[in-house]
Amino acid sequence: MKDIFRSLPSYNATGRYILPSDLHEWFKAIGYSRTNEQIETYIQHWTDFFDGKVLEDELLRIYENLHDTKLMTIELVEAADTNGDGFIQADEFTELMRIMTIHEPSLKNVSFENFIQEADTNKDGVVSLEECTAWINANIQWK
Repeated sequence: MKDIFRSLPSYNATGRYILPSDLHEWFKAIGYSRTNEQIETYIQHWTDFFDGKVLEDELLRIYENLHDTKLMTIELVEAADTNGDGFIQADEFTELMRIMTIHEPSLKNVSFENFIQEADTNKDGVVSLEECTAWINANIQWK
């Protein structure tokens, strides 16, 4: 997969990244079938939350689990924690749900307040990454 990543038109060897616009070609090259809407959502996600750069290590780490939604969920939840505090905030939840429902449409859609009520199993008023992952896994209709 590294060779494919490094062969993309916008690959920057110094920074080891590509531009989000190359994701169409990336998905095609690895044989991962997604609709244009799904790919456009991924592009917007990388543009908005990763400064318009798709880092090689990050993409390979996340997408090495493309065919195992449970493992991919862990990677996406960790990536959603953009402030690095170990908890899912409202803005992080919104973006995570956008990406997760594009990737896995069976995930139920809830408000952030309902998410807190359902996912905060230790009732400390916040949702940890582990609680978030468990909630997502419990609310996806696995194929």
